[in-house]
Amino acid sequence: MLEKIGFKELLWIFNIIAILTFSFYIFGPKPPVRSPPPAVDELRKEGIIPQIQNSSCHPCQDMTVIENSPKQTNGQPVLKSYVDFDCTREWTAFVVPFRKREEHLPHFLEAISEHQLQNSQHNYEIIIVEQEDQNLFNRAKLINVGAKIAYLRWQEKCNVDEVKLCIVSHDIDMLPLNPKLQYTCSQSPKLLATAAEQFKYGMPYTDYFGGVVAISWNHMKLVNGLSNRFWGWGGEDDDLFTRVKTEKLTIFKENQELGRFKSLKHDHKKEEENKVRMKQLKSSVKLMKKDGLNNLKYKLNQKAEHQRYTHVYVDLLYQEE
Repeated sequence: MLEKIGFKELLWIFNIIAILTFSFYIFGPKPPVRSPPPAVDELRKEGIIPQIQNSSCHPCQDMTVIENSPKQTNGQPVLKSYVDFDCTREWTAFVVPFRKREEHLPHFLEAISEHQLQNSQHNYEIIIVEQEDQNLFNRAKLINVGAKIAYLRWQEKCNVDEVKLCIVSHDIDMLPLNPKLQYTCSQSPKLLATAAEQFKYGMPYTDYFGGVVAISWNHMKLVNGLSNRFWGWGGEDDDLFTRVKTEKLTIFKENQELGRFKSLKHDHKKEEENKVRMKQLKSSVKLMKKDGLNNLKYKLNQKAEHQRYTHVYVDLLYQEE
C-alpha cells in the first residue's frame, strides 16, 4: 500500500503532522507555575504599602543574582536575601512557619525590615518555611526545618568553632510594636511576645512559650529542637517549654512594654486543632532525646531567594513518621 503513495501525498501527510505538533505546543495545556507571594518592593511601587525612609541603608542593597528559578519567578532572576555575613557577631535567623498566609507576608516583611533598620541590625535573614503537603499543619517541624537551614547556611559562611546563631521562631501574624525591642539571643531562651494584641496585650497563661521565641542554636541542639509529633495547632510550644525546663535552662520573658505585638487577623476556624496534644504532652520528657532535630525528615521541594527573604517549600513526610 505504501508503494502506491506518491511523493506529493507523503509531503502532504508530513505537513499535516507538523502543523498538529506545532498547534499542540502553542495552544496545548501548560504545566502549572507557582506564583511567588507578592514582593514588598512590588507592593510599594503600586502604593499599597509606604516607602521606608533611608531604605538605601538596608542590607538588601547591591544584591547579586545567585539563582534563576523559572518555577518560582517566571524566568526572572531572583536575588540573594543577604549580602554581609559577619561571623564575628551574632547572626539572627527569623524562622517563619507558613501556609496559606499570603495576605500577611508583605506586612510581616515590611514590619521586620523596618524594625531591624531602626535598630541598625543588619546581620539577619528571614526564612519563610512553607508546608506544601496537605497534611495537618506542623508548626514545630517547620521551625526545625528553618533552624537547620539557617545552621547549614552559617556553616557554609563561617569556619569558626563558636556558633553565634540566634534562631527567632516568629508567627507571621505577630508584628512588633515597640522599636526598642531587640531580636537577639541571651544566655537563656527568651519569650519576646509577652503582650500580644490577640491576648489583650498580655499572656494567655503563665507558662506560655509561643508566638515569638529567641533561642540560640546551641540551646536548640541541647533540647533537640522542637517535637516533630504535633500535627495540627496547639501543644508544640508547651512541649518546647518542657524541654527547656528539663535541661534546667532559665526562660527569660521580655517585659511587656517591649514585648508588645500587633496581631493580624485570620480565621482560626480554618486550622484544625491537634486533638491528642494533651496526651502527647505527657510523654514530652520521655521522647525529647529521640524526637526533634536528630530525627527530622522532610523533602525540600523548592527554594527561592528574594531580596528580603528566603522562601523554602517543603513536604513534611507525614507518612514516614
